[in-house]
Amino acid sequence: MLLNADIGKGMRNDAYLVPYLSYANIACGGYFGDVNTIADAIRLAKLNKVKVGAHPLYPDQEHFGRKSNVDF
Repeated sequence: MLLNADIGKGMRNDAYLVPYLSYANIACGGYFGDVNTIADAIRLAKLNKVKVGAHPLYPDQEHFGRKSNVDF
């Protein structure tokens, strides 16, 4: 079974979760994620041989990166 989760969102349980993952989506930008949190999450995934992908979001802290500030 493959297991995927979002990490690097400032939760303190990433180190406990990552060893069980096959893939990790790294929060990058948006409501959470900066160069340091991204690097830390990637290091943690690499240490545990977990494949990574990007989890980009809108810069929207109030709604957890789900709303665009742009009117289309």
